[in-house]
Amino acid sequence: MKEENGVLVKTSGKSQTDIAENVAMPVSQLNRFLRGHSSLTSTNLTAVLTELGIDLDEIISSRIRKSAEVEEEKIESADDCVRFLFSNLDEFGKQTYLKNLAWAARVSSGNSFPPRVEEILKTEMTLI
Repeated sequence: MKEENGVLVKTSGKSQTDIAENVAMPVSQLNRFLRGHSSLTSTNLTAVLTELGIDLDEIISSRIRKSAEVEEEKIESADDCVRFLFSNLDEFGKQTYLKNLAWAARVSSGNSFPPRVEEILKTEMTLI
């Protein structure tokens, strides 16, 4: 998690000092948190995430909306089921699923995929 925290700060374009000042927190406390040496209160964590461009309210609202949509999905075939499950995975989950599915398909097909399938797998599997 330490590495991800550092990446979030770098990609935000803000310095740790700027973030700490904007959330009224000592820089040393923010730095300890980002290095994984301490925790933050939920209020401070929310404020830091907001400074980093992560809107927890939107993430939570999105999850609730997705949950409500689940009841309206029409799943009538195995393809519909797989499509539904895949669409509800986060990026790491999608890549893990693709890796395992590709392995099973290779075993079943004697390791022969169309070149375009190989290209897509290479571009999609960036986290694992």
